[in-house]
Amino acid sequence: MDSIARIAKWTMYFCLAGWGITLILQMRLPDHTQINSSLFQAPVQKELSAEDFVIEYRGRKNTIHPVAEYELHGLVVSHNDPSVWWRFDISHDKDSLNTRDICVIWGDNLKNDDFKQVRVHNDDVFCLYDYGPDVHFNPSQLSNNHLIVRTQAIRNAIERLEVGDQIRIVGKLVNYTEDTASGRPHITSTTREDAGNNACEIVLVEQLEMLDSHNAAWSAMHRWFWYVAVAALALRTMLFFGKPESDFSILFL
Repeated sequence: MDSIARIAKWTMYFCLAGWGITLILQMRLPDHTQINSSLFQAPVQKELSAEDFVIEYRGRKNTIHPVAEYELHGLVVSHNDPSVWWRFDISHDKDSLNTRDICVIWGDNLKNDDFKQVRVHNDDVFCLYDYGPDVHFNPSQLSNNHLIVRTQAIRNAIERLEVGDQIRIVGKLVNYTEDTASGRPHITSTTREDAGNNACEIVLVEQLEMLDSHNAAWSAMHRWFWYVAVAALALRTMLFFGKPESDFSILFL
């Protein structure tokens, strides 16, 4: 019994260390020499005249107003994740149509490695960034995209996106209104030249293509380390309750 407890203890410690290391490694960005050439192009936007329609998700009806056809090639440099409790996301919940926000860059920003010196972070609404005076970076070739979908398959694919992914999105820029008590409209940006409030694109994603996933292996290992660490802690907890004379120190020592 004691030998099993020791194995579980060191497995837990090893996996927690691995989890911390891969947490950093899965955020790496590729070198500019690894960028797919399609990401050098600007997003393609075409005006659209179409009727409103309704998307219902988890019991909520959302009225969608299409604004433009849209195609975006970009490198994911940041994203939010409403499913992770420690991000304190107060703008989304499990019933929100907006599945995730991703911040991407493209064009001249990817033709040298200066983009790696830009500090980028998503809160629950905005993509925030800053960089030093010697960094060549064009904010007009960055966008924060609020992604909504009509199918669970595309929702699942969006939830798997990670920093470092090179992607192609085809869909529509849309405005939408949730059928809730507040019922406030969500308005998309239609230019890449704006900033601040209302500068985010709201994209109804109809196609999502993964061109390259730079950190797929590290992300998989990161999840694996976490699951094994939790399993090891669960085993030590079972052993603890199996020993009447034990104190709580055996869980971690």
